[in-house]
Amino acid sequence: MQRFIITVLAFAVALPAIAQDATIKTELRTDPEVTEVRATVEPGVRKVPVNAIPVNEIGQERAEKAGEVREIKAEVRADAQIQREDLRMDAKIRANEIKANFNEKKEERKENLVEVRAEAKLKREVIREEEKTKREEWKDQRKAEVVDRIDSRLNALNERITDSLAKVLDKMTAVVVRVEEAALKAAANGADVTAVDSAVAKARVAIDAGYLAVRTQAAMDYTITVTSEDTAREEVAAIQKQLRADLAQTRETVKAAEPTVREAIAAVKGVLSSIPRVEATTESTTEVEVENTN
Repeated sequence: MQRFIITVLAFAVALPAIAQDATIKTELRTDPEVTEVRATVEPGVRKVPVNAIPVNEIGQERAEKAGEVREIKAEVRADAQIQREDLRMDAKIRANEIKANFNEKKEERKENLVEVRAEAKLKREVIREEEKTKREEWKDQRKAEVVDRIDSRLNALNERITDSLAKVLDKMTAVVVRVEEAALKAAANGADVTAVDSAVAKARVAIDAGYLAVRTQAAMDYTITVTSEDTAREEVAAIQKQLRADLAQTRETVKAAEPTVREAIAAVKGVLSSIPRVEATTESTTEVEVENTN
């Protein structure tokens, strides 16, 4: 009962305050000045509808920038592709030039050997006729016939061996040409072929030295000249020995080019191993096979 009385008294006390607050709100709503201020302020602070704000503006800007980046990358790739195609085309042109140069020089060397041998033969025939005339006066004509046969075989042997060595050098040169072609392809694909170029240059120097040695040997004359019938055996043996020594030296000069060619092959294979799509076109060996001159 006491609690009920307290509640009634509290409500009675608060009732006038509530009534006063309602009266104030009514007056504010009907007061012309308050209404005018509210009309001026509320539009600025009224909440704007969500669908009126461009919420994806930042996303659109990012998309536009991403599109620009893609376009730039596409242009760069296109330029790079054009450059690669140009490099490949240049490599093909250069490879064709190298092949043409190789074939041209090969023919020139053959013609040069023919000319050198023709000149040597003319001189040899003159000397041979003189020596034959001398040997006709020998007492032992059987010995003279033996000397004539040996004389004809010596120069024929020299010609055959020098031909063989020239062919070996041609094979080496062909391998070097293929190394250069592979290096050009690798360079067109962005590889560093400095080591290959250096090895190729070294091989070409050695091969040129071999060609020079062969040319010099081809021009040699081994016509037998004997001072007397009594010294014929010793003098013929001396000329045979000289031929063997000269051919051995020429052969060593040619063989000296072989390891330089192998180095060039190894260099280009090392480069090509990092570019799987470029196939090596070099031979695995460049064995020098020369007939025995002994």
